[in-house]
Amino acid sequence: MAEKVLNFDCLEDNYEGLLSPDDVYLFYYDIGIDSETGNSFIYVWDDKIEQFAKDNNLVIIDCDAASIPTTFSENKIYFTVGDKDNGNKAVAFFRHLRDAFAHYHIGTSGDYYCMKDFRRPEKTVTMIGKIHHSLLKGLLEVFFEQKAKEEDRMYKLSHPDI
Repeated sequence: MAEKVLNFDCLEDNYEGLLSPDDVYLFYYDIGIDSETGNSFIYVWDDKIEQFAKDNNLVIIDCDAASIPTTFSENKIYFTVGDKDNGNKAVAFFRHLRDAFAHYHIGTSGDYYCMKDFRRPEKTVTMIGKIHHSLLKGLLEVFFEQKAKEEDRMYKLSHPDI
């Protein structure tokens, strides 16, 4: 069977580099599936997330769309939290990452991911970020640890004899 190559060169703002197969896996499976299936409601924006951001000089701001900058800044992410997120900042973060990937608005620039999400049809920017690959993966790891603990807790509740 012929191998299909995913080509992300249709990014409107040309963020330079294409996503690697590992990046595609990260955004499609690790982020997208959880968000699409509702599993992102497991995630919470807690003290560990805040501490990770602080320790790594990572600026992550939830704000209204009018306050989102139009240009990328290193290790800064701005995004909106909407009604469909039930006020959950973590859910909104995952939704914006999923949507940016789904609409081909994530690319690489050197060692950074550059990403944008838009409200349709008016194309209002609802998320913009430029984050070092290792920082995004580290941040996601903190979230995935939350998920693993919650899944373990749920398993124990459903199997009390163990």
